[in-house]
Amino acid sequence: MRKLHCLGTGTGASNFLCGAPSSGYLLTGPEDLLLDCGLGVGREVMALTEGKLPRHVYLSHTHSDHTGELPVYMAVQYAQATGRLELYGHEDVLNWVRDHRLHELT
Repeated sequence: MRKLHCLGTGTGASNFLCGAPSSGYLLTGPEDLLLDCGLGVGREVMALTEGKLPRHVYLSHTHSDHTGELPVYMAVQYAQATGRLELYGHEDVLNWVRDHRLHELT
């Protein structure tokens, strides 16, 4: 059975100012799926998954409150060696994220 967990609905500023996570949801089930990876979301995911980060991530759009924590998330997920991270989303979103958000990982 799948279950949808709300990880945060704030903006990037909400994470910066008060520590509340910005946008993200976790769909748990046979294969967990993270929906957006905004600032502060990684910590919430770790709490729900006992530290094991899902390897499937859907990105709705490019704003930092939806993709800002992705580089750190990817680095930690890679270190866990739980399999190759799979990114999903519109082609334009994924291209922008690869070019502008993930450049520090190359």
